Order: sequence, then C-alpha cells, then structure tokens
Amino acid sequence: MLKRILILLTIAALAVATPFVLPRLHAQVGLLPTAQTATSPAAELRLACPGGLYQTGGTSGTSLSKIVHAGAAKIYAIGTSPKKVKTSKFEIITKRQDSAGSVQDSNWMTAMQLQLSATDTLGGLAATSCLQARTDSTLIGGDTTTGHETLLTVVNPGKVDSSVRVIAYGSAGRLGGQDLTDLAVSASTAQVISLNGLIPDAPTFSIRVIANGPGVAAFLQQRTVHGTKAAGLDWIQAAPSDSVSSAVIPGVLVRGAAAAAALKKQSSAYSDIQMVLRVNNRGSKPTKFTAQIFGEGATPFGTVLQGSVAGQSTVDVPISGLKDGDYSAQLTSDVPVTASVLLFRVHGTSAPVVDYSWLQQVPAISTGSIAVASSGISKISFVNPAATSAEVSVRFGATTKTLKIAPGAQSTVQIDQGTRVSFEASVPVAASMVIDVDGTLAVVPLINQGNRSVTTSVTVR
Repeated sequence: MLKRILILLTIAALAVATPFVLPRLHAQVGLLPTAQTATSPAAELRLACPGGLYQTGGTSGTSLSKIVHAGAAKIYAIGTSPKKVKTSKFEIITKRQDSAGSVQDSNWMTAMQLQLSATDTLGGLAATSCLQARTDSTLIGGDTTTGHETLLTVVNPGKVDSSVRVIAYGSAGRLGGQDLTDLAVSASTAQVISLNGLIPDAPTFSIRVIANGPGVAAFLQQRTVHGTKAAGLDWIQAAPSDSVSSAVIPGVLVRGAAAAAALKKQSSAYSDIQMVLRVNNRGSKPTKFTAQIFGEGATPFGTVLQGSVAGQSTVDVPISGLKDGDYSAQLTSDVPVTASVLLFRVHGTSAPVVDYSWLQQVPAISTGSIAVASSGISKISFVNPAATSAEVSVRFGATTKTLKIAPGAQSTVQIDQGTRVSFEASVPVAASMVIDVDGTLAVVPLINQGNRSVTTSVTVR
C-alpha cells in the first residue's frame, strides 16, 4: 500500500514540474489582399489679382461713400494666359493640372500685376503678386493718419460664398474692439472698405483676415498725399509666410537717401519719409526681437535694431542712417512674429518724385520663377539664410548667371525687361524683385503657390 502511495506522489510531482504549453494555431482563408494606391491630380489653382487702383470719392472725388477703380493694372503671368493683359477690375487666373505627377509652384504658374499712376491723388508705382486664397492672412503695413489712406480689398476667387472677420492690431493691442468688422464676400467677387473710417489716425497697425469658409485673397492699398500732391502708393499683399521666429526680408535697395534727407529738412510735410521695421505679434505673449540690416559686400554698412512687442500688438522701429546701397533684413524673435520693412524712394530735388513700398518677409525656396515687367529697371535680391553657402543659377532670356552666396549674405542681379526669370538654388534662398520705373518703386516677392496631388491607399477585403 505504501509503495502505491509513493508511486502516485512521484507522478503528481512530475506533472507539476512539466511546463504546460498551448499549441500555436495558424489559420488563413484565401490570399491576403494587396493595397492599391491611386494618385489624383491637384485641384485647380486659382490666383486672384486685385486689379486697378482704387479711388475714394468716386470719379469726381466728392462722393464720400463711393470707391471706384482708377486706371488699369497690367498682369504678367507665367504658365497661363490671363483673360486680360490689362484690367481695371479684379482678375482670377486659373490653371488645371493635367497629370498627377506635376508640381504646382511658380515654375508651373504664377502672376503679378503692376500699375504706374501719376495723378494729383494717386502717384507712384504699385505692384503685388496675384494670390492663392487662404483662410488666415496677415497684412503688415498701412497708415490712416492725415494725408494717408489705407483700403482693404478682399477677393474670393472660389466658387462658394465666404464670410470674413477682420482684426486690427495696433501699438497698444487690438483696435476697434475684438473684431474690426465682418464682411460677406460672394463667390468670384471682391469687397473693398476704407480703414480710415474704422481706425482713424492710426500710424501703426497690421490687419488679420480670417475666412469662415472658403479662403480669400487679401490686399491693402496705401496712398499718401502731401498737401495737394500725391506722394507715393503701394499694394500691400498678405504676408507670404506665417508668423516665424526667424524672418528674412530681401530687396531693401536704398536709393536717393541724401535727397530724402534734404527734402525732410525743406518741409515738415515730408516728415513721414522714414524707413521703418514693422513687427506684428498676434500671439498672447510679449516678445523681444533683433533685426540685422546687412549690406551687400564689405560696404555699405548696415545697422542692428532691437525692440519688443506686446501680445496682440504691432510696433514700428525707425531705420536710420542707411546710405545708398543694397541691403536685406534678417529678424529673430523669442516667439513667432510677422514683419515688413517700409522702403522709401526719392528721385530728384527741384520736383521730387516720392514713392515707397512695404517689403514683406519671404520664405526661402529652392526654385522659383517670376515674369519681369516690360518697362523700368528690375532687380532680384537673393538672401541666403542657411548656415551653408548657396549656389544659385539664375536664368532669364538667353542669359544664365551663377551666384555664390555665403551664409547670411545676399546678392543682387539685374534682369532684362519683359523676360521670364527662373532660378535653382543648392539650398533654399529668399528672393524679391525690386522694380524702378522713372524713380518710382515697387517690390514683389518670389513665392511658390499651389495645391498638391492626393495619394490614396485602398484595401478591399
């Protein structure tokens, strides 16, 4: 009996010591399906041009509630033929992508408009890129003090109506309350309003346009009159890049600095001829910033600006002491901001021509194109914001030029009239085209706009 009990205990011990392993089960019914990918062409690209300059007061200048077009703008396009080469009203330029492999950028399609005006109330050269619609745009520039007027133009290039909120950031916070105004912009239409009535006597501000629905293209038109004589105008386009903590502003080509200084001494009416750096902080936290104005080559010498801007605010910092020469601005800040430079041009002394342009911060790109005006002198300013040297191949007409730009440096090249200029860079560079027609001034950034192809992966089980 004892022997049987010992045998049973031994068997039980062996059972406990032996690991219990479940078998691995594998089951497959049929073949595993393979995912299928399909790439569709990008959506049609639609660019909005604001058209001819606007004049308040109607054609007579006495009807306060009327805003009418004054003259016609000339459109220069690449990759498509605009419906009109010259247009007084806004123009929408479109191009449809035929294949999914094409990349929509300025080499594929781009457009800008240019208009020279020489009336008693509108005098100067105004140019802007034709813009793709965006749901959130920031415009850095403008002035509504005595002798200055700023109009906001909002174009809806789409096929669906949109509503728009307009916010103004002044030197001490938002102007005109939480929202400055609301606009309803129907499909394929434009709305124009004067900011002088909404934010009067405001020397420093920036505008934010938020679309609740389809995107819109936003522009500011600023003009200046000294007494009874026009003294400059400009189209201010929406900043090509979002708020950033490191911004580049190419194209600060100073000319007529001595003439400008003499003119300011002759009359207090010209006291507003002052280059400034305008910085907008639409965030909630205050920030400090530093801007370095670099000259091209060993001379001319630039300068360094430092400042701070509160949240939801805009500040101006004067730029003084620059002699004639080619410069660029490079700005760094603690938090993302948006910046521009107001550049003046004074030509002649006995009957001086005064004009100005707001130069926007420009994102760096590796390749791009722009159409060159058929009149005047056009130069492109390239800035290398990278930590390594850039080699830039610039092509226009039958000419090819190779630029070697050191880190943080710039290079300027004059372009033949009426040509298409294209460039390729070994590292991304920022660029703007500076246009001078009979002493007047306009600056247009080189930017890439476009939609992207959509690739879809589908698995059917």
